[in-house]
Amino acid sequence: MKNKLVTAFLALTFGVFGVHRFYLGQQVWGILMFLAAMLGILMMAAPPDPVPIIIVPALIGFIDAILFVVMPQEDFDQKYNTHKTRSAAGPLAEPVFAPAQTSTFSDPLTEPDDYRKKGIQAYRLENYELALSAFEAALSYRPEDPGLHFNLACCYAQLEEPAPAFRHLGLAFQHGFSDADKLHTHPAFHTLRQHPDFESFVRKIRGEGNPQFDLLEDLKARNILTLEEYEAQKKRLFESL
Repeated sequence: MKNKLVTAFLALTFGVFGVHRFYLGQQVWGILMFLAAMLGILMMAAPPDPVPIIIVPALIGFIDAILFVVMPQEDFDQKYNTHKTRSAAGPLAEPVFAPAQTSTFSDPLTEPDDYRKKGIQAYRLENYELALSAFEAALSYRPEDPGLHFNLACCYAQLEEPAPAFRHLGLAFQHGFSDADKLHTHPAFHTLRQHPDFESFVRKIRGEGNPQFDLLEDLKARNILTLEEYEAQKKRLFESL
């Protein structure tokens, strides 16, 4: 993912050679600016009357640096990070979710899996509102599906709505989702991780400082509880929090 401030710094310091354009993946612009800089250097060294043409690419780099500094982060991401976002931020937290390849948006929806697939497709197109509608429709069939709650949390997090994102994350863990590490690694939660309640929420999910969770884990480790009993007890604990 490209960084706006890094781009501005490269434009300011090495913009005369088009380094910031190479960084953004704009190879053609980068090559043109580099060739212009080389031409400018040669013209500066040409006797008897050197032409300061090097000023032109240097000025372009300086102007680019200013434009990148004042550019809103949302505009920068939309222009330079769109492909990264689409490939990395989809709600595909394997093995809970599987990518959908077969449905189209015009197909009739008759099964909850159809809605889930539509939601994943919409999410990948960054249409988070449509993805929400599809996942919520699937949830009406399977209200205790942890994967659907996790997907909904991804959508709300991308829409920067922390309250419903936290709520659906809590429901995902309550209904059996167990990979708490994804809260720190999943790209969809990059803004949610900045929320002041995020770390306390993670500690709550992990059961840190809660002797009941510690006891439950101990009973599971000793094989005193079956997996079904463990999940049932864990769900009751989440509901009581």
